[in-house]
Amino acid sequence: MLDYYGSIEKTCEEIDSELISYFKDYQQSYIQSIISKLRNDNTIQNTYSASGWLVFFKREIISHIQEYIQNDTVIAQKKLLLLRYLTDNDIETDIIRDI
Repeated sequence: MLDYYGSIEKTCEEIDSELISYFKDYQQSYIQSIISKLRNDNTIQNTYSASGWLVFFKREIISHIQEYIQNDTVIAQKKLLLLRYLTDNDIETDIIRDI
């Protein structure tokens, strides 16, 4: 039981690949950009013990990534609604391109 004391560590690459494979329905670069943001905010550490990652941190990080995805989805939906409104009301197309 070597990992009881945290002797087995998961590296950044292992954590990243595990998170990317969890969110396999999304583009890898998109998930990687969210992981980078979370790592810059120190939400994701560079290393974890294998047991600590599996028991405590993995679920928390996944929920943070899901929050980012939900926020990005809401923003994209708002942009689409605005674009539909502007195109349905014959607004100048230059304004639409600027948005």
